[in-house]
Amino acid sequence: MISDNEASLIKINNKFRDRNYINHLQISLIWPKLVLYAGIIIFGLLLGVLSSQIYHGYNNSMFDLGNMAQSIWSVFHGRPLEFTINNGQLSRLGLHVELIYLLISPIYAIYPQPPTLLFFQSFLFAIGAIPVYQIAIRNINRPAYALAFVFMYLLYPVAQTAVLFDFHGDTLAMPILLFALNSLEQQRWKAYALFIILALCCKFYVSVPVFFLGLVIIYNNRKGPRVNKIVGILTALVAISWGILTFLFIRPFFSPGEGFTLSSSVSPFGYVTYYFSELINGLVNSSAQRIGVLFLILAPVIWLSCHSLIWLIPAAVTAVPSLLSNGIQYTYLFHHYALAVPFLIYSAVKGVSKLQNKDQALGKISIFYKPEKMIQLSLLMTFILNITIVDTPLNPLFWSRQPGKGIDSLRYGVIPRDRMKDELLSSYNRPDESLAVSWALAPHLTNRHTLYVLDYFDINSRDFNIAIADGLFDYAVPVPGGFTGGVLHDAQYIQALLNRPDYSLLNVQDGLLFFVRDHNSDNLDQTIENDQIGKNAKLLHTYSDLIGAIDATIVQKDNNVYTMKFTWNLVGNLQEIGPVFAITRFRNQLNRQEISNFRVIHIPTEIIYPAIDWKKDETIIETFDIRIPENFPSGTYLLSTVWYIANNIDAYKTDNRSQLGDEWYWGEIKISKK
Repeated sequence: MISDNEASLIKINNKFRDRNYINHLQISLIWPKLVLYAGIIIFGLLLGVLSSQIYHGYNNSMFDLGNMAQSIWSVFHGRPLEFTINNGQLSRLGLHVELIYLLISPIYAIYPQPPTLLFFQSFLFAIGAIPVYQIAIRNINRPAYALAFVFMYLLYPVAQTAVLFDFHGDTLAMPILLFALNSLEQQRWKAYALFIILALCCKFYVSVPVFFLGLVIIYNNRKGPRVNKIVGILTALVAISWGILTFLFIRPFFSPGEGFTLSSSVSPFGYVTYYFSELINGLVNSSAQRIGVLFLILAPVIWLSCHSLIWLIPAAVTAVPSLLSNGIQYTYLFHHYALAVPFLIYSAVKGVSKLQNKDQALGKISIFYKPEKMIQLSLLMTFILNITIVDTPLNPLFWSRQPGKGIDSLRYGVIPRDRMKDELLSSYNRPDESLAVSWALAPHLTNRHTLYVLDYFDINSRDFNIAIADGLFDYAVPVPGGFTGGVLHDAQYIQALLNRPDYSLLNVQDGLLFFVRDHNSDNLDQTIENDQIGKNAKLLHTYSDLIGAIDATIVQKDNNVYTMKFTWNLVGNLQEIGPVFAITRFRNQLNRQEISNFRVIHIPTEIIYPAIDWKKDETIIETFDIRIPENFPSGTYLLSTVWYIANNIDAYKTDNRSQLGDEWYWGEIKISKK
């Protein structure tokens, strides 16, 4: 017999055991969700911050972030989805038909700056982890496995590179398609229809994977419920109808016509030739690189997806055309593989589900039938490829300061000159003010109707209110055998602007040149002439026995305008080192500290008659005006001049890495403010 006391103790003990079990159960249900939401926040913030750092460091271009920002801004300013491209205005409906931008425009109107789009894209991508988790938990019923797929998705190399490359409709479609697949499994047909429509609105060619999604649904349900087959049929019909409507009718209707830039790519035949006309040459010349990209796309999940190959079909119909496209568009650094990611992840989940069934039915002990081992392998592969390929803090090269990597100013780094640009450009905020600007400046000036990029149109063919060029162009991309961009990138455009009599050079600060139409009274004169003083002239200084300095002066011309005059003599052969350019600095008289963000570029010898074109023993006299900013501190300054080698990727930094010879201190000046 159990005494009453013993019975009471047993009852109390059982109550505590039940409570502990409930607490344990609650914790086991809560912790995966906490990890899921933590992952969303961490990766949303990480990718958003990195994307915006590219922007704040002036490392984006008008293609594509600037175009997207201007077209979305225009929705509330009378010209929906319109942007400037080369020789005129064009609607996004004439290119990729991104109707989704209309829905994003109210968010952009709150804070109409490109970082708004970049953070929106980053967090939308991260939120895609929610349907990934729900799909995985439904198919596999193991929270740990589901979280593994969440981080496979968040770390997927071509997904992250898409998010980090500007702002694009197909990157937005990536998480939306995951929500559609989740709704499909739940048989929430209204939600499924909504997400499919949203995905189709992201870009006209989203209709291709959605069409094949419909075919896969039909095939998988050939013996299944009738409603599922109907859903598959409707999915395929809607997708192909939308694809035909946009490709054959909407895009040509909004095309600006013949003679307009990109008009050839708007027609159906033109689109195909634009992207695939060099198919054979591309395969011959870069087949190894394309195979490498294919490996990067498939390697994280192929071990699992091979057990559910049918779900790779919608991924393949977007990935394969990108792999075969012209030029470098096949590379993983762009956004072209974003649409494949939802189906790659989904096929991997379905593969694990099949593996579980085989494991239970056959009792296999091989690693190829053990789901947990395969998931671990896939997650490990995803992580290794991510930290090897993607430029984030997880990649060791992120911290190496290599040109164009990580914290370097050509990637995510922001330098004081970038802050100076922000300040100078902030005054150009009138929507009706037409600009023509250097391409790295363009994304920061998109809140206007007309915004030309100097690289992409004939400067003499258009009129604009203001032009802004960069004589110390501080963006360069390392490529095999050298780099693209570089300090003299805008030189030819500056030359063209100087040759236009209806434009005046109003100001130059730290290499940024501001031209204004019909403003001749405040023009900063820039002239150059040659003389026959000869090689016997007395040289005050020489730069590596290549360029000799004969004289240098500075005089006040008017209020805050000063005229500098230099006399040079070519004493060596510059052909061996390539183009060079000169910089004059104002230095504190006491400590010789340079006045920041006020390097004076020598426009006559950099642009009008470059030193690389001088003849041996030719004497050059350059005269140019400079304008001292209103906020320039009063004091006495030493003046020094250095020549730099332009063919150095770091030349824009104007430091000892590209310096030609020693610095020449040649004078002083007293600046006083009244």
